[in-house]
Amino acid sequence: MKKVIISDKEYQWDNLTDEVKQLVQSIQSIEIEVNREKQLLASLNQARILLTAELKRSILKKKSGI
Repeated sequence: MKKVIISDKEYQWDNLTDEVKQLVQSIQSIEIEVNREKQLLASLNQARILLTAELKRSILKKKSGI
């Protein structure tokens, strides 16, 4: 039987009301979306770091006349 932990207390899924089940599922959906957005943000930050490094290399290359 599926169990759910809410505020450090364990509940049996089948004993929850439909309203509470819907709220739990909504929270789970939000958590999934937050994790996706965190992954996207991490990827964008990594791209920014790489592009900044490339920019610095390009500037140094131009200064050195290469």
